[in-house]
Amino acid sequence: VSESRLTVSESRLTASLSRLNVSESRFTGSESRLTASESRLTTACSDTASRLTATCSDTASRLTATCSDTASRLTATCSGMLLFLDTDLSESRASVEKSEMVSEGISHRLMVGSLVSMLMISSSSDIASRD
Repeated sequence: VSESRLTVSESRLTASLSRLNVSESRFTGSESRLTASESRLTTACSDTASRLTATCSDTASRLTATCSDTASRLTATCSGMLLFLDTDLSESRASVEKSEMVSEGISHRLMVGSLVSMLMISSSSDIASRD
């Protein structure tokens, strides 16, 4: 009877060991699949990080180029406007100076004309009073 029980116990232990071997095999298979998934995720994350880095670098380069180009255009435009305003101001000054000279010339002529008229009137009066 004892031996029979031992045989039954041994048989049960063998069946349990067999089930454990099957479970271990399944666990090993799951572990392999998890390792493969982890590897794929690591690769995907690395690829995404590389793409994002490249995209950010490219965007930064484009923005830098655009800002530099805009700054150059603004500088050129402002420089041109300043040159135009300076030229316009010089021409305006020259025009004002010319107008002032013309005005002074007219004033001198009027004064000379007035003096000549006064002298002629005075001379006429002197001649008339002598007669």
